Amino acid sequence: MNKPADEHVIDECSPEIEQSEPEPEMECEEEISPDPLEELQKRYDELHESYLRLAADLENVRKRSIRDLEIRTKSIVSSFARDLLEMSDNFERAISCGSESSKEEIFNLKKALESILDRQKITSFASVGEPFDPLKHEAIALVPSDKEEGTIIDVACRGYCKDDEIIRHAKVIVSKGCEE
Repeated sequence: MNKPADEHVIDECSPEIEQSEPEPEMECEEEISPDPLEELQKRYDELHESYLRLAADLENVRKRSIRDLEIRTKSIVSSFARDLLEMSDNFERAISCGSESSKEEIFNLKKALESILDRQKITSFASVGEPFDPLKHEAIALVPSDKEEGTIIDVACRGYCKDDEIIRHAKVIVSKGCEE
């Protein structure tokens, strides 16, 4: 009794399985577009566009990083150079005040420091006799003189630049013209 019932159950299931299998396949084919190549091309285009955007973003980040590093490096070098320039100023003061034997030693030290600055392309710029330029000079005094108004007549502290960028402004005394 059990056997015929089992067979009957198997017989009933088998035709249903056979008939129901082809229908889902047809339904799946209808859900997929009639042209799978178009779908693949569309997906490829989306992925390719996404790739191009990511590649462009990566390139922008790389360029920004290089630019930021250059700016930081220039800032650090300029800061260090300003500190060294104070030492150069002290050498000049010592040369003007010291004895002859010490002047020569100090002069040699100053020359060595200037050599280091030259190798780093840090140079001083002339100011005496030039018109005052607020981008290069810092006026510390205005004095009457026979020079034209706005002309630099003395330098208290030399100015320096590196690659045409001002590291330290020259501290200058400027003529305010003749007083009558």
